[in-house]
Amino acid sequence: MSVQRFSVPWDELAARAKADLNTVVQKATFDLFSAVVLKTPVDSGRFRANWNCTQSAADFSTTDNTDPARAGQQAQKSLNFAAGGVVYFVNGLPYGPRLEYEGWSRQAPSGMLRVSIAEFDQYIKKAIKS
Repeated sequence: MSVQRFSVPWDELAARAKADLNTVVQKATFDLFSAVVLKTPVDSGRFRANWNCTQSAADFSTTDNTDPARAGQQAQKSLNFAAGGVVYFVNGLPYGPRLEYEGWSRQAPSGMLRVSIAEFDQYIKKAIKS
């Protein structure tokens, strides 16, 4: 009887799996937040510019900034957070619930968060493929 021996580099496999998981989580989260940003209605630009991305604790602070690019920069922060933690994407302006739930904007009558969250499985599938 012949015995075949082989060695599996378990530590390397585990490290690669963790890296791949982080990549999928980061890309899917970034795509979700980017979709929220793109679906956020723009009047003065202030609401779109007030998205904040943080890890561990939500940041409800607001700014007078009206540069819509700020939201994209905030979404990009999610690419630096490892899988396993809580990542928040928050807008602290008081009229946010009206935009999300009351159809207060013709640009986003169905809101932006609920619509983007409903698409999340697409972002995960896209991240897995890349």
